[in-house]
Amino acid sequence: MSKFAPSATMSAAPDEERRDGSYSAHDDPAALSRRRPGVQDARGRQADEGRAKIDEPERWGVDAVRLPETREWRDATNTARKTQTQEMTMKWITREHPRVDRVACPWLVQRFVDKAADFVYVPSDQVAAEARKTGATPYDIKDVELGHHGPECSFDAFVHKYELDKDPAVAYMAKVIRGADTADKTVTPESVGVEALLDGMRLLHYPDDQAQRKASIPVLDALYAYCNEKVAKK
Repeated sequence: MSKFAPSATMSAAPDEERRDGSYSAHDDPAALSRRRPGVQDARGRQADEGRAKIDEPERWGVDAVRLPETREWRDATNTARKTQTQEMTMKWITREHPRVDRVACPWLVQRFVDKAADFVYVPSDQVAAEARKTGATPYDIKDVELGHHGPECSFDAFVHKYELDKDPAVAYMAKVIRGADTADKTVTPESVGVEALLDGMRLLHYPDDQAQRKASIPVLDALYAYCNEKVAKK
């Protein structure tokens, strides 16, 4: 019997063209998101949370020997070398044509969690299937850990997950992003303006999602600097 939950339906964000599609039992996004967020091995599969140190040469399908006084392995013909750093990468996947949350979350991860993290945008009805195929962790979709919960948006979920709210500037920025991304525009006085700026970036770069994400980085850097100054004055 499948270990995954019954199929669920993913919904697009408000004000965005809906591309709803049904998941198969093997593509349950909640099950995908419960795996270690963002971590995949070099072959694109999700790394096992409890996997021990990289002392399993058979995983690479080669005859391997341990290099002295290192954590590396080299195959018997000295043609391949893998390190723990190469083994683990972070990869995230979400719906295409991002609005506030789906450019702000990548900024947050690259700024405070993993500068080299990879972010992928795909059609809404393909997120779960592509996550399963590539080992990426889905975010800002329905029924995942790093999504909307109650009045909070996906940015809040990332902040809580990585305990980034210990930084007062990040904690205030999370409120700004929440107001910009959700229906409650009264969360902070800055929220409406931030939504306008990031929506402008979307209009400038549509349909190139990666160009939009990269162009949004200076805006979010500036917002973080503003939040730093604001909380310092309190």
